[in-house]
Amino acid sequence: MHVDDSFNRAVAIGVVYNTDNDTLHNSPLPPNALRVRVNICTCNDALLPIPSQDEETMVKDVVGGYVA
Repeated sequence: MHVDDSFNRAVAIGVVYNTDNDTLHNSPLPPNALRVRVNICTCNDALLPIPSQDEETMVKDVVGGYVA
């Protein structure tokens, strides 16, 4: 998972789900977003590009969950 524009920093290890018409927590994904399961956080100060359903903003707080 990369969250900065330069794509120089991997902040998590997980699985990307790239399927048409995918949803996240019963809501359509934003344009150009993919559903990602975060398995491991590799950078504790990394911010999510889109806050989670529970308004989490840090990658470390969504380990084991799905984000866009």
